[in-house]
Amino acid sequence: MRRIYRKRLNVMDEALQESLLPGCVHFTLKGEIFFWIRLPDFLNCLELQKRANADDVDFAAGTLFLGDGHGGNYVRLNFTLLNEEDIRAGVRQFSREAMALID
Repeated sequence: MRRIYRKRLNVMDEALQESLLPGCVHFTLKGEIFFWIRLPDFLNCLELQKRANADDVDFAAGTLFLGDGHGGNYVRLNFTLLNEEDIRAGVRQFSREAMALID
C-alpha cells in the first residue's frame, strides 16, 4: 500500500503544481494521506466546495478541522481513494472551479 500511496501522492503533487491558480499553496505532512491547499484570502472554501460538488469533485473544507471558525481558505484533498487518472482529472476540475470564482 505504501508504494501505491506514494505514487498517488506524487501524481497529485504534480497535478497541483501544474493546475493550481496563482496564490494557492499546497503541502502535505509526512505520513498523511492528503494534501492541504491554502487558497488566496479572497476565496472561500465553502463557495468553492458548492461549485466543485456540482461537478462530482469533493474535498474537506478546512473549517471542519478548526473549531473556532477559521480555516475558510483551506481545503484538504485525499489521494488514496482515486486512481491516477481520476486524481489528475479531479485536480484540473478543482482548479477550473477555483478560477471561475475569480473571473
